[in-house]
Amino acid sequence: MPETPHFTIVCPCCDATLVVDAHTGAIISHQEKAKPVASFDEMKKDLDRQKQLRDQLFSQEMGSVKDRERLLDCVIGSRHSRARHRNRCRSRHAPMSSLLG
Repeated sequence: MPETPHFTIVCPCCDATLVVDAHTGAIISHQEKAKPVASFDEMKKDLDRQKQLRDQLFSQEMGSVKDRERLLDCVIGSRHSRARHRNRCRSRHAPMSSLLG
């Protein structure tokens, strides 16, 4: 049986090796690049960096939420005072038809 032609391609992103059939374009085999095993100290340093990043992002979000609460309180307070002022003005300038009633 004659062997079908195939292409060997190395992925530029992950360095995986792909074997592709030339006629159909189907992937015949896929082999991932071997990942180097990190030492325990390197893994611990990486976890510490990730924890520091998470803590920093959390504190930024907390600051953002506090600022958002302050802005909402300011907006709601100003709208509440405007509504109170409108109600006072309306009661002072009631139409004569409602007084005669």
